[in-house]
Amino acid sequence: MNNDREFDEGWNEGGKTLPPRIALSRGDDGIDREYTISKMGRNFPDMPGSYVFAEQDDDQWRLIYVDHGDSLKAEVHPNHKMWEKARARGATHVLYRTNPFGRDALEREKMRRETCSLIVEHRPDLS
Repeated sequence: MNNDREFDEGWNEGGKTLPPRIALSRGDDGIDREYTISKMGRNFPDMPGSYVFAEQDDDQWRLIYVDHGDSLKAEVHPNHKMWEKARARGATHVLYRTNPFGRDALEREKMRRETCSLIVEHRPDLS
């Protein structure tokens, strides 16, 4: 399988298979922020975004580490400085949300606030 499109089983929408998603936070505008569920080692998009190292326990997600960056492809990889610590605390998945406009100063600030909101709401062990 081509690693660029390798995701966990998702659902079909309009003839296109999409990776599974979960709403982790609600923005200031009242709209849920959906995060894509994936595994570490997959090829992540070369786009700005927020990401979470998390553990799935039944239908609940426990957030262990939360951050954001200018390129998910460059940031999220098995040699990430926090991945082994997160795994030791139970992390099994990467949840991520891209922001195609994230290189703009205002959008970067929105990503930072979203990351902070997740940390305040979920109290991850390593963030």
